[in-house]
Amino acid sequence: MAIASAMNSADVRLDVLKAMRASPRVDHSLILGEYLAGPKAENFLGASAAAVDLTAEELLAMVRGLPELEFVVPFAGHRSWTGTSQIVRPMCRDP
Repeated sequence: MAIASAMNSADVRLDVLKAMRASPRVDHSLILGEYLAGPKAENFLGASAAAVDLTAEELLAMVRGLPELEFVVPFAGHRSWTGTSQIVRPMCRDP
């Protein structure tokens, strides 16, 4: 929830986009803990922390306490799916 809420900001999205474009990783992903600790993620960290009523330091400590998390944005071909009212279908039907 924290990250999704922060990504609601156009400024945060632009910062993340720039960081991902600059990433040396093949898929241009980021390691979340490393990125959040960097100076270019200040807005992202602050907005994420505020969304869950934590300080930036508390959220960063929480993320660093987790296994390494890769932060990715799916490429365009994976973002085209949309749900429908028929997405959940019963496994079996009553006779």
